[in-house]
Amino acid sequence: MKKVLYGITALLFITALVSCHRHHRYRTTTIVMNNDTVSMKIKYAGNVGFNADSTDISHISPEGFLEYKKNEIELIVDSDTAGQLTTNLYEKRKKIPIDDNGQKLIAEAVKEMIGQQVHTRGR
Repeated sequence: MKKVLYGITALLFITALVSCHRHHRYRTTTIVMNNDTVSMKIKYAGNVGFNADSTDISHISPEGFLEYKKNEIELIVDSDTAGQLTTNLYEKRKKIPIDDNGQKLIAEAVKEMIGQQVHTRGR
């Protein structure tokens, strides 16, 4: 019985270790700002780059990520091992499409992040 318990514990530990691996490749930076009307959190790992007109994320280092949350809007961008980006946008925890309105929300988020100096090239 003890061998089974140790085996299950070891399996759970290995699973947790592997699932957290992505976030350990790069140093993670978190910026938090709160006041009476705004709650903002920016968290990223790897080098993050924005396009020339500051309206979108152009690249993130392979296996890096960017998480932006301001009040009820949340933007999560993950980079796979080849540097391909996957972008998800949420409002009040409900996934919303990246249509014209979604692109406007992303552009606003990018401008906020640039204002907070989340431009990490060369790090």
